[in-house]
Amino acid sequence: MEVSQMLALLIRNKGAKIQQAMSETCYNVCTDILSNIAKGGVNDKIIANVSIALAYLSAHSADPKQMEALYSAFDESAETSDPCLISIKWGILTNGNDKLDKTALRASFAAMLTEKIEDQAGFEEVDDCPMPCVADEEGLWRFKGVLSILSHLTDTFGRRSWCQEPDSEGINLAFDCVNKSECLTKLKAEEDIGADSFANLLHFLANVPVKTLKSGLLAEPLAKVLTSGLACVQQHYLDFP
Repeated sequence: MEVSQMLALLIRNKGAKIQQAMSETCYNVCTDILSNIAKGGVNDKIIANVSIALAYLSAHSADPKQMEALYSAFDESAETSDPCLISIKWGILTNGNDKLDKTALRASFAAMLTEKIEDQAGFEEVDDCPMPCVADEEGLWRFKGVLSILSHLTDTFGRRSWCQEPDSEGINLAFDCVNKSECLTKLKAEEDIGADSFANLLHFLANVPVKTLKSGLLAEPLAKVLTSGLACVQQHYLDFP
């Protein structure tokens, strides 16, 4: 487990008990990393984990409105960094602090995320604005599209019940956006897809947390994602022995 991931989970679970001096140190380190994304040298998972850590830390600020300020704080500087933008916004929506009315933030995030999935889910055949998602010249690890980011976030910070319950708004929101984008339905309709797209599809389905409700059923957004995803696998798997 990466140090940045452990830090985020520690803050989510024990954030209220962290001393102020340590909290300030964490804040300064996280903001410094995210403010210098453009300089390079940091892999995408660390960027996502640090963004989540900062969002979780904001849940324990004296003024809940600081979460609202943080929600858009990196919009301009992280314009080309989806791992930062998506992670910090989703983290604020799922950090467990509901003293702030997050209705408008959820609506804003849903619109942004749906558009980003439509543009660059990770399937070059159906993405509106496909972009090669490969390691850069420094050999740093990169996410392979927006679904790759979502599978990391929901797996790492959504699988544990003390992070997110099976029917939590944050988890449902993420999967709702995947469904609204229709990226999986569109991919299934393709006559042929490339090996990279099929690998990205399998990675996404293998990593999203499948947690049942008390009834034993799946939450509707997750059930629809899995139904569409598995139908897509069934459509194309024979092309990839």
